[in-house]
Amino acid sequence: MLALCAAVLQATLPSYFWLEAERMEGVSGHWPSWSDERPAPGWHWNGPGVSAEWGQGGESSFNSIACGREASPGGRASERVLLPHAGRWRLWVRYAEWRDGVSPMDVSVGPARGPALRGVVGDQATLDPQDEALSYWGWTFVWGSLEGTLAAGPAQIVLSCQRAAAARRIADVVVLTDDLSWRPQGRERPRFGYLRALEDFWARAAAVPPGAVPTPLPLGTHSFELPWNLTSESFEPGLPPFAVEPKLRAAFVAAYRDREVPIFSSKLVVPVVALNDLPRLLARLQSASSPFYVLINYQDAPWRKNEPQRAQVAAGRRALAARDRGDISGESIGYPWDLDDKTLDAAIARARSRADVLERIRQAYEAALRRKRAQLYGGADSPWPPLIPALSSGAQGFAHALAAWGVRTLGLETAAGMPCFASRIAFVRGAARQYHGGFLYYHAPNFGDTASTFTHLQNLAGPGAWFHTRYGLQTGPSIAWYRKSLFLEWLAGAQAIYYEQGFDQFFQPGPGAHPVQLNPLGRVTSELVRMIEQHPERGLPVAPVALLLDPAHGWDAVDYVPQAFGREGTHASLRPSDADRSIAQTIDVLFYPNALVQGEPATAERQAFVHAALGDGVDVLVASAGAPVSAYPVIVLAGRVAVPPPLVQALEQHVAGSGRLVLARGSAPALERLCGRPRVTCVDAPLGLAADGSAAPAWALAVAEAAWAAAPAHVVGDVEWLVNRTPHGYLVALLNSRGNDKPQQGLAIAPHRDQFAEVTLRVRAARSAREWFTQAPLPVKDGTLPVRVPAGAIRIVELMVE
Repeated sequence: MLALCAAVLQATLPSYFWLEAERMEGVSGHWPSWSDERPAPGWHWNGPGVSAEWGQGGESSFNSIACGREASPGGRASERVLLPHAGRWRLWVRYAEWRDGVSPMDVSVGPARGPALRGVVGDQATLDPQDEALSYWGWTFVWGSLEGTLAAGPAQIVLSCQRAAAARRIADVVVLTDDLSWRPQGRERPRFGYLRALEDFWARAAAVPPGAVPTPLPLGTHSFELPWNLTSESFEPGLPPFAVEPKLRAAFVAAYRDREVPIFSSKLVVPVVALNDLPRLLARLQSASSPFYVLINYQDAPWRKNEPQRAQVAAGRRALAARDRGDISGESIGYPWDLDDKTLDAAIARARSRADVLERIRQAYEAALRRKRAQLYGGADSPWPPLIPALSSGAQGFAHALAAWGVRTLGLETAAGMPCFASRIAFVRGAARQYHGGFLYYHAPNFGDTASTFTHLQNLAGPGAWFHTRYGLQTGPSIAWYRKSLFLEWLAGAQAIYYEQGFDQFFQPGPGAHPVQLNPLGRVTSELVRMIEQHPERGLPVAPVALLLDPAHGWDAVDYVPQAFGREGTHASLRPSDADRSIAQTIDVLFYPNALVQGEPATAERQAFVHAALGDGVDVLVASAGAPVSAYPVIVLAGRVAVPPPLVQALEQHVAGSGRLVLARGSAPALERLCGRPRVTCVDAPLGLAADGSAAPAWALAVAEAAWAAAPAHVVGDVEWLVNRTPHGYLVALLNSRGNDKPQQGLAIAPHRDQFAEVTLRVRAARSAREWFTQAPLPVKDGTLPVRVPAGAIRIVELMVE
């Protein structure tokens, strides 16, 4: 009946073909928004933009495209769609309007038959010259549209630069819709059909009881740590190793010598030594007893060319192997010194599929990293086990591949402007669990490319960086973002949190004479340290849902190059496909209302900490022969998945027991023979997509029903939530991302403290509860308890069960 209702709903709903311009065909190469160099003709990836774009609400989905002022008749960005019916349609384009002149672009919708819809957007000013955004940046995003009658069937949407312009042409989003009443504002998304289906589901979801608690798979191989950058200036008699900016060092030493030092006196803090500094600090590592990490970001290790010194470092590091956690590699797969990108591109061009592309990437990186490791330490050991690749963009596309290649600890960097942290964690945590490893959170408090630091070193970049970045007290995310990012990663299972900077936790505020003290960031870190020391048993994160993807899916929500594995190239398999759209739409369903939140004005808290109605209980797995599917009550497939025979058998056994499988037509032909069996839900929509490329309502309902029924706790309220299993019960973390409207530029608007959340929490057989931050007991009646979460705040509820 529900499937029938969804089918009827789909047939009567408007269509919204939402097309991110950067994923259209005909776009290649980068022309950063802050660069005024003369570009090659045609369309180029414009971003991700930083100050101008994020300061005015952000590009949609991390990127946009641009072409120059000159006429470029061959510059065409296009995408094909299949119109479900004939009739009136409107084409919307989100583009850049400039203060100093118009930048027209030709747009068209050309069906296979019948009249085409053609016209121009951007050829007339729509805003007053005194508009605030135009006055600030000189340009801003606006929407323009064309309307006409189109026939049903295949059609091609084209953006072109056929005529000259006064400024660069920038296009962010294209939307073709038969909903003539829809009028977009900012980054606003339409109300896709599946959103209405999910709203209907949530209206009756309260009648569904919580599910049984699955036994979470383990994570990591050691207790929680805070790896911290240390240098030769970090050591002083009477003090634990520390990190502060040079201008503060003398006052810091005088203030804290022979005293307890916030943060740095904690045993959670362990050293991180830059690769270039290894010879200078090796003796200190040898005399200490704690674990340590090595940071390899942008390091060339000049000491490797001095053979006696190289041999000494190599021998010393081998002797410390039991305490050596590995090499942190932020935003790079190992910083290879001699990776031949041209040869790799040529190899990729000869590939037959994404799986073949991925294998060629592995071969190239493994060879280059093996040579690098041999130059540093000698021998021919595999470079993967000691590497901790902490990718930001690319983390989702590469997480499982890196773990399969041999990486034991995966890293994850999440800049504040990246969407839906929980979905990014799901990839890295799922890969760590699937391949018996752990993950490290690489904490970079950036919004776009700004950092909210309270230091002299990084306070103001000045007008020379106006279009690219602004570093200062008023830039970056809110302090509430900082707190939530740390606590979320800790509770989500990270075995370590590494601070990219680390020297930014103390300051001497002015005006006047004030003592050295924790700054606002440091206060949050100190709060985290105290919480972890008071509650060392955080349990294991519960993920009742496994999202099963192809091992070479290559999809990532945010990447500098919006193609598979972040590779520029013309190989057809790299280009965005319906499989990528299926993955993206399924994630939007699992983390509903993610799509709507990403359409809000860009504030780090709202985009990063999505109040997913289903909670954060998802791990992403890939379809390898040994994938641990039996540990997950619900398996959801997305994209096109090549399922090997051993995994087909394992899934068949899983659903013959208590497991549940949800798949769509065309996602996994090897599994379609299971359709019709108990606990197997097969949706007829190809890849789970509706005609306009959004999630089909029937698919959204099938996924939501299965996930909600399996959730061991039900949280009803406007918060983000996740569940951990402890030896004595559960932890349920509740995060409220409302109340702090902090844009990239400027301080937060006065907090909306009235935006607290009233939450109802239901679990099975809870007998008592308390909240960790307030230490207050909470009333429990029939497994249900109310919790109020203040605006911008976190609450961690510990439940003791029967």
